Amino acid sequence: MAVLVHTSSVSGPGRQLAGLISALDSPALQFLVVLIQRRDRPTTPYASHLEALGVRHVLVKDSGRADPTVVGRVAAVLGDFQPDIVETHGYKPTLVASILRLRKPKWSWIAFWHGATTEDWKVRLYHQLDRFLMGGADHIVVMSEQQRAGFAKARAPVSVIANAVLPMAESSAPLPIEGALHPLLGIVGRLSSEKGVDVFLRAAQILNDRAFAFDALIVGEGPERHALESLASELGLGSRVSFLGSRSDVDAVYRAIDLLVIPSRNEGLPNVLLEALAHDRPVVATAVGAIGTVVDSPLVGRLVPKENPVALAEAIMEATTLAKDPRAVEARRKATCRFSLSRRAELLSDLYVSSVRDE
Repeated sequence: MAVLVHTSSVSGPGRQLAGLISALDSPALQFLVVLIQRRDRPTTPYASHLEALGVRHVLVKDSGRADPTVVGRVAAVLGDFQPDIVETHGYKPTLVASILRLRKPKWSWIAFWHGATTEDWKVRLYHQLDRFLMGGADHIVVMSEQQRAGFAKARAPVSVIANAVLPMAESSAPLPIEGALHPLLGIVGRLSSEKGVDVFLRAAQILNDRAFAFDALIVGEGPERHALESLASELGLGSRVSFLGSRSDVDAVYRAIDLLVIPSRNEGLPNVLLEALAHDRPVVATAVGAIGTVVDSPLVGRLVPKENPVALAEAIMEATTLAKDPRAVEARRKATCRFSLSRRAELLSDLYVSSVRDE
């Protein structure tokens, strides 16, 4: 199994992939991760993440977005490894695989769709290209039924295989939260438009105006950080909201907060949702993507429409009562169990076996 990846960070999908390979890698099912990255940039930290987990990987470097020679270099790696299946994650791996398919290789192609981001027109164009070219794969894997509907016209069969709860390294490093008010709200994720952090800030203003005591931590980096910090200041939230940037000790964040908020405009199945529930933290989230399949009871958390700060603020006030409710604690435990790593590994293992071509 060869896995083509293009990433400049240790993202949620990347952690899911590495966790799955660690669970499945065996003499009968061997993996090689092919990391495609720009040669003029520092080595992606995802390589170190794979190294720490003992996942076999190689770097294939290109000179830019339109470097045609990268296809030949990936082909050489695949020629040496001789995979039965090639799996792709992201638009550049999808493009490379679609070109290599013209050579009629023996391997089957499984393409994964994790969802789209919306930084600028170029990124949106790349996602459109990704979706279009994935139609040439032998199988497509998505994270939710909503995403499957987006591939209704694809020639390839489409399977929904949800993300899993991954083990997390415990951290003893303290967070800068001394004197913080409770409930302490948390947002964890990329600071980009689709994550809806601006909607949360407007909900936080409503909470502030209603004299609801709280503080909030926003953990993550992204193209919207400066604009979001400016908005927080304009809304009078400077003393309420702390931007912590990207942190490796996310376990400590979940242990510190009382409630996770996911105000996204679109999602697949966010890792942060599963991670928070695994830490027994209530969740308030927008009803997008596959979130409703996890938050399927008001005891697990609260769902609200997207782009609705008032509903988000009211749900946050309601959900703070769920932290210690024994029924809610049990509901969160059951929700977590339904998304185990062993279950995801079983589903994907079955897909891999069925995808191997007969000689």
